[in-house]
Amino acid sequence: MHTNTKDATTRTAARDVALIDESTIRRLEDGDPDRTGCRFAAVARSLEEASVPNTGFDLPVTRVAYVDESGRYGVEREYFGHRENWRGIPRTVVVPAESSRVVVELPDAHRERYRPVLDRYERVLGREE
Repeated sequence: MHTNTKDATTRTAARDVALIDESTIRRLEDGDPDRTGCRFAAVARSLEEASVPNTGFDLPVTRVAYVDESGRYGVEREYFGHRENWRGIPRTVVVPAESSRVVVELPDAHRERYRPVLDRYERVLGREE
């Protein structure tokens, strides 16, 4: 279940940041395999709290970072609840051209961090074809 919490006012610091591994890549399903647009691959997941405005309480969310095949651009998706593993998180998401404003250029430090993960995707997907 994908939820949009862009109206949330604050977030607590991320905890339990985990990079995806090869065995997880094999288990996950592609999200929207026939949809057109730029495809982004899941690379990292973190557990966070999103504050809901005017309510006084926080909601648990799992934030997933997705990166394009070049490793230069990324998007984030939030899923309701703390997901202690990758279950229920799509391997890839597609961003259509009309939604490209959600895409951001990654800082150099993140590009270096995610490049090995994207290399894993190439190996795993190469074996699946």
